[in-house]
Amino acid sequence: MRRIIINGKRYKEKLLSDSGSLVFSQEDQITLEPGETLKINLRFGELNNTDADAYAFKLTEKMLTTNSRFKFDAKNRSIKWSAPVDGNYDEDIEKVLLTFPEESRKVKKIIINGEKSDFKEKDDGFYELDDAEIDDDDKTLELEVEYENLTSSNPSDFSALLYFENGETMSLQANDTNIVQGKNRDTFFPTLVRADKLHDMGLTGRGIGVAIVDTGSSLLKEIEKDTDGDDKKIVYKDLISKKDLNKDYDKEDGNGHGTHVTSIIANSSKTVRYNDDGVESYNGIAPNADLIIVRAFDELGASTYTRVLESIEYAIEHKDRYNIRVLNLSFSALPTSYYWDDPLNQLVMRAWQEGIVVVAAAGNRGSGAMSVGVPGNTPYIITVGAASDNATPFDMNDDFVPTFSSAGPTVEGFIKPELVAPGSRIQGLIAEKTFIRDHFSMFDNDPFDEHDYFELSGTSQSTAVISGIVALMLENDPLLTPDEVKCRLMDTARIATLDEQTLAFSVFQQGLGLVDAYNAIYSTANDCIDQTMSIAKELDGEEHYIGPVRLNEVTGEFEIIGAEGLEWNGVYNDSQLWRKGRFNSDSQLWGNRSFNSDSQLWRHTSGGFRSNSQLWRHTSFNTDSQLWGNQGFDVNSQLWGNRIFNADSQLWGNGGLRSNSSFEETEFGSSSIQKEWTDHE
Repeated sequence: MRRIIINGKRYKEKLLSDSGSLVFSQEDQITLEPGETLKINLRFGELNNTDADAYAFKLTEKMLTTNSRFKFDAKNRSIKWSAPVDGNYDEDIEKVLLTFPEESRKVKKIIINGEKSDFKEKDDGFYELDDAEIDDDDKTLELEVEYENLTSSNPSDFSALLYFENGETMSLQANDTNIVQGKNRDTFFPTLVRADKLHDMGLTGRGIGVAIVDTGSSLLKEIEKDTDGDDKKIVYKDLISKKDLNKDYDKEDGNGHGTHVTSIIANSSKTVRYNDDGVESYNGIAPNADLIIVRAFDELGASTYTRVLESIEYAIEHKDRYNIRVLNLSFSALPTSYYWDDPLNQLVMRAWQEGIVVVAAAGNRGSGAMSVGVPGNTPYIITVGAASDNATPFDMNDDFVPTFSSAGPTVEGFIKPELVAPGSRIQGLIAEKTFIRDHFSMFDNDPFDEHDYFELSGTSQSTAVISGIVALMLENDPLLTPDEVKCRLMDTARIATLDEQTLAFSVFQQGLGLVDAYNAIYSTANDCIDQTMSIAKELDGEEHYIGPVRLNEVTGEFEIIGAEGLEWNGVYNDSQLWRKGRFNSDSQLWGNRSFNSDSQLWRHTSGGFRSNSQLWRHTSFNTDSQLWGNQGFDVNSQLWGNRIFNADSQLWGNGGLRSNSSFEETEFGSSSIQKEWTDHE
């Protein structure tokens, strides 16, 4: 035989065994898409026998893998595979080989095409079946396996190999990595941050106003209604069309990003629990919070500089009228000036000073040092990075900080982000006829389900999680100041460590670690924030500050004044594990005991930083600069479903923002955003 071609792919002669059988390695196995025809072309050096009976080609399980739809059923703790068969398997199924996580324990039921099968468990994961068959008129094989427990939502953790009576086999393999659950579902992230425990205590964010500056929000019932089925208090301000909206507002989020972010905060649908722990929870963090939705980004996810400023001003001006206590900013731009010279940062400092807890995205520009964007580089506010549960929501030992999540320090030497929160494959809502749904349908959580869940990843999602937690904290204690809220979140976060002395990720990547809503409620910490820094003096132009981080020119590492063992070379640390152990607050240097106040003051009369105190090389910032060049505010959300992320897999990159010294309103350039999309997998 000279050549073998299968569905257009050529296989070399060395793949032939001595017996004449074609042997495939794992990476060479054939995978057929649903409805695809298998075409085999055999080419011989000489063809002397024209008798068709002299030739045969038999497929085994090592050669044929059937792509199937993979679905979770949270209510029944089961998983389902659905695969096309078209009458090709009119045989009894003798046994099935199942693989699944050990923590899921025993198999309780095996159901084939709706019929429960009796089974006997054998060694090595084999289960012998009785009365299991596929009729010749069946178009689909559906295998459902119910487990005693479900600990993973990763399709790669499960597999099924069916053995038929005639010797044929069928290997079922998921054709995507989306968590498909259907109408009854668990979004997982409230449990990951232990907000579910607060829901069970009756804390739902009721009465707390959360302002969301984004692309708007569609009025899906899970957002519009509270947990009792009544209408929520929702205020809309549209800075795109310059009108206050009412009943037609559901047509105004042409992008979908804002709806996704809003649903993470305020989805009021009940969670179907995987575990019978007696906890009543919801699929959003603060399902009864009042919503102040400010539409400042258009259907492409772009905005103007002026419009962003106007949005935050609106929240500040209406904070008392709508009890706005939380401001969610799921967007960022590259900083091109010191934080104190940036008008957007000046405005978020003013919001913080007015008693509003500002929560901003770190950005999705990759895990390299000094990649945190504006306004997340403002030292006073809460800046949020992303964490991934590695598709195992009930096992924290394999969690990690994904590489798209931006890292500190800031160029002024501050440690950012302060916290990380779930931001990988987050289940949120997006309405029909939106840009994201129309262009990225592959991230639809279940296109056959009546609900509108999409799985998006990014620090936008992480930011929304913490905004919801802040609403729960303020409902529990309305007298908390923004500094106290930030302090208690930082004090109770779970830092990722490999052992008692070794961080799994740099403090500049994970801050103080994964947020813990339950412990934050009970924290009494109030001295985490450096009291030597003054927002009032910042805004008056009297004093500005540098943080405790310096770049060691000899070692090339970022060092924190007064703290040994927390140095970082700016390279991503590919680790896993969240552990409950924490370094004490003194070692993190966020407290007012961490460094001498004289070392962090910049007074305008001093003229500037000395070169040896700067963090960057070969980079100069004009201290009078308040302008952006070709940078942009981006709604920070990635649209991929992969559980491993690379730094260059960002969906929104450097959208262009053009401005001038008079800050006249100018538009974002959308072409650069489109380029990022076309480059994305």
